[in-house]
Formats: sequence, structure tokens, C-alpha cells
Amino acid sequence: MKKVIFCLVAAYSLVSAASFNEAQIREFEQKCEVGDAIICGSVGISYYMGDNGFTKDYEKAAKFFAKACDGNNYKTCSNLGFMYSTGQGVVIDPDKAAELYVKACDGGDVFGCQNVGAMYLKGQGVKADAIKGLGYIKIACDKGLWGTCSNFALANELIGQKTKSEASFKTAKEYFKKACDLGKNDRSAQVIEEQKKIWLQACEKYEALK
Repeated sequence: MKKVIFCLVAAYSLVSAASFNEAQIREFEQKCEVGDAIICGSVGISYYMGDNGFTKDYEKAAKFFAKACDGNNYKTCSNLGFMYSTGQGVVIDPDKAAELYVKACDGGDVFGCQNVGAMYLKGQGVKADAIKGLGYIKIACDKGLWGTCSNFALANELIGQKTKSEASFKTAKEYFKKACDLGKNDRSAQVIEEQKKIWLQACEKYEALK
């Protein structure tokens, strides 16, 4: 099965192309402190990226992502999970990363589903469990993340080859088609060369299984 990539969701921007001074940054931080989870997420991604006048600071990014996640800003739970997976601004902690990804997924964030699925498949932070892992990968696909559809299809194709299960081949065909269809309108699948190859493979495999 193709590698599932852990990723951070750069989903928040305070104001596009804006650059804030120290007083304005402090005002945003204060809004976060009083419980604005959206602002917390915006401040976190600005510190992570080092844009909007913020100096790149992974420790501060993690701090504000944590506040946003506590306020049920679920995309930031994925972002904080990513930081615990990679050790950016925090000590690497796969258990904590998995916990955060599950919270993100339960809250509807597709990247949380993708990432905790990958952790179950690899046995990182959780006990290896292919069924649970593929279950989370399927959730991400069914919510529209085309690359996870390709991964889920590849896994079912492999199961079909090993067990001669027609049901597995049928599922593989269904999800190769889903990956192909979703990827047509996804910029990563059309622009990033490695991703485009995966997308084209999904389309080709669907045609082969028709």
C-alpha cells in the first residue's frame, strides 16, 4: 500500500497578506486567552509558518494549537498531533499524537482520520491494528480525501489477490473510482508530480477492474 503522509493543515489565516505589529499580535493572543478557539488556531498557524508579521516559533505554535484544540477547533488538534509526531516545538510523543488525531477525526477533520489510520497501520502510538487503521482511512476517503481512497483501494486489491475474494476486488474498484473522481478536482493530484502519479495509477486500476 502507498505511504500515508502525515500532514499539518494550514487552514487558518488572520488576514491574507497582512503583516501585524507587536501590539496587534498581542491583541490576537489576548483574544485567544479569553477563549476564542478560531483566533487561537490562526495565531498558532501564523507562529508555525512565520508569516503575518509573526516570528516562526514552534513552541508558541504548539501552545496556541493546544488552546484551540481544547476549544474544539478540530483542525488544530490535527496540527498539534502532527507536531507531536515530528517533535516540532514539543517532545516527540506518538501516544499523544494518536490521541489528538482521534479527537480531530471524531470532530470531523479528515487529516486526523488519515493520520491516526496511518498510526494504526504502523503501530505507532497505538497497538498495530490493520482493521482499525483501514477503518480510519476509509472515513477520510468517505469525507473526500482522495489519496486515502487510493490507499483503501490498494489494501482491498491486495486482500483480493491473497484471498481470491470477489468482494475485496469489488471494493477496490469502487474506491479506485472514487480516488480517480475526487482527484480530478484536487490541486495536489493535478500539480504535484508524485501525487499525480498516484492519482493516475488509481484511474488506471479502476479501468483495469471494470
